[in-house]
Amino acid sequence: MENAFSFSMMAKRFGIAGNVAWPCNDREEFTMYLKAFCAAAVLALAGGAASAATCTGSFGGGQTTTFTVNQTVPTGSSVSAACVNNSNDSEGAVSGLFGIDTWMLGDKSGDEDDGDGMVFFTTEFSEGTTSGLWEIANPDNYSSVMLVLKAGNTFGAFLLDSAALMAGDWFTSRDLSHASVYYGGEPTPAPVPLPASALLLLGGVGGLAALRRRRKAA
Repeated sequence: MENAFSFSMMAKRFGIAGNVAWPCNDREEFTMYLKAFCAAAVLALAGGAASAATCTGSFGGGQTTTFTVNQTVPTGSSVSAACVNNSNDSEGAVSGLFGIDTWMLGDKSGDEDDGDGMVFFTTEFSEGTTSGLWEIANPDNYSSVMLVLKAGNTFGAFLLDSAALMAGDWFTSRDLSHASVYYGGEPTPAPVPLPASALLLLGGVGGLAALRRRRKAA
């Protein structure tokens, strides 16, 4: 009863209907559901048509995996796809994709110690599933950001439309092993002055980035 009461109070605090039946039993599960709720809200508010890219990779015995990524934030984004056959998704394996020789690993799902945290996931990936939402923070506004999905002994790489915050959804024809996000190029400043609401958003993203880097350093 204590957990249910506190979760109900937290739901009201975030403006979520009090009669929602939350399928969670502890604070960690509530946090995961809240993140999913917020990610869905971002996608809903973005509106507009999604940009989708698909590729199919193959590996031993004629097996294949098809990967699809949609980017809905920012609106009007364009995504490019490339699959690599019979390979893992190490930094060496992604080198040269989309004309960039050196991709740096920012984050990897399921392992907070992997990557340098310069770009990072703000939503959780559920390994062993075939679809979900993704959201990536790029607080230093690197010019090139690549989302990689690994399933089977092949992976799909997706060059995103780079922004401080990117979001969309993903699909695979085989259970996901993990997701990674890489970055390349140089940090770039925002091209135009931002409204107060956007500045607050970027401030929050920057705070998350600083916290993540401190955790990695520790």
